[in-house]
Amino acid sequence: MDWATWFCHNPHCTDTTWMVKQVPEYSDLWWLAHTPAERPYTVAAVDPTCPRCGTTLVTLLESEGQLGEPVAIEFDAKRSLVS
Repeated sequence: MDWATWFCHNPHCTDTTWMVKQVPEYSDLWWLAHTPAERPYTVAAVDPTCPRCGTTLVTLLESEGQLGEPVAIEFDAKRSLVS
């Protein structure tokens, strides 16, 4: 399983986005990190939970009604290099 983006929908939690990967050969162990390059937290649970607040994380499809619509951000590379 590759890293996937999951979300904490607890409005009081400061970490809303996590990269999640199931530990190979262990169905109830999960690795969670902000980026795949950093050292992950290991969480033992049926579904991945936020290591900060304990809320069960959800995928983008599951969170549509809770997090709102995704926001498109435009990036002007030429302007950002000059600024």
